[in-house]
Amino acid sequence: MGLGRELLDIAGGILRVTFAVYVPLIVVLVLWHYPYDTDQPAHDEDTAGNSAAFYEAVYSGPDSNGVARRRGLNYEETARKAAADIQLPQRVGDFISRYGLTNGKVLEVGSGQGSLQDVVADYTGLDISNAAAAKYHKKFVVASATQMPFPDNTFDGIFTVWVMEHIPEPEKALREMRRVLKPGGKLYLHVAWNCEPWFADGFAVRPYSDFTLPGKAVKASLLLRDTGYFKAFYGLPLRSIRWAQYAVRGKEEPLRFRNLRANYTTYWQADSDAAISLDSFETLLWHQAQGDKCLNCASNWNAMGHPEPAWIFEIHK
Repeated sequence: MGLGRELLDIAGGILRVTFAVYVPLIVVLVLWHYPYDTDQPAHDEDTAGNSAAFYEAVYSGPDSNGVARRRGLNYEETARKAAADIQLPQRVGDFISRYGLTNGKVLEVGSGQGSLQDVVADYTGLDISNAAAAKYHKKFVVASATQMPFPDNTFDGIFTVWVMEHIPEPEKALREMRRVLKPGGKLYLHVAWNCEPWFADGFAVRPYSDFTLPGKAVKASLLLRDTGYFKAFYGLPLRSIRWAQYAVRGKEEPLRFRNLRANYTTYWQADSDAAISLDSFETLLWHQAQGDKCLNCASNWNAMGHPEPAWIFEIHK
């Protein structure tokens, strides 16, 4: 009887210590990673200009991939993303065929050099850079994703691949996509979700010798910060908070994200040039608040661990 009581006291003490340590830690991490930023057009004019100049230089480089602009050390990471590109025509093609868009009018936002222009017959590409225009044999328009030169309800479908993370005003871009889509139109969002602030300087891929003492500390911290367990530790409660906020405010709740310092000088690794960090669950909730239907997720809670990089939405206006 006495031993059992002692064991209960020990267990209770451990629980109290655990609660005292982990709850404040979770609170700090949630506050640190909360997506405070929303669209700020005036603030983002310079960013948009720098982004346009960067991609103009990439597409007018000495080779089709703009490798001359990628002066960083991590070619392995660049190769990984290039390998994933091989699967994109099939993935986008599946989207086109599955949702009845084969004979539809389809727009690609951020079409780059037009590598996906043949996935559908009636194709229009849109990009902020004019340098790649010569690579198109289908319609190509130079414009911003946040100010498209198309009438309302123009397209049956839109797809965009690895573009949203480079747009400083993502909510405005999503509203433009919804505007130019017909009611019932399909939207394919393939995004590099949750880009990290250390991408800009390549902390994950450069050697310790490249950095001063503070930089070495940042690089060492990635051994913990860049793990799935650590991200889930604060990510699950954070997403629960965001779900509750959308449940209360609905359409009045803005799309939230984290601004990043995009590196338009040295491409150390994939998404060194990312302007924002956007969460997949945040994007899902925003679309559902507008009345759109997610076509490739069962529920909000299952979608919190969504393994694919793409959301597919049916637009309801």
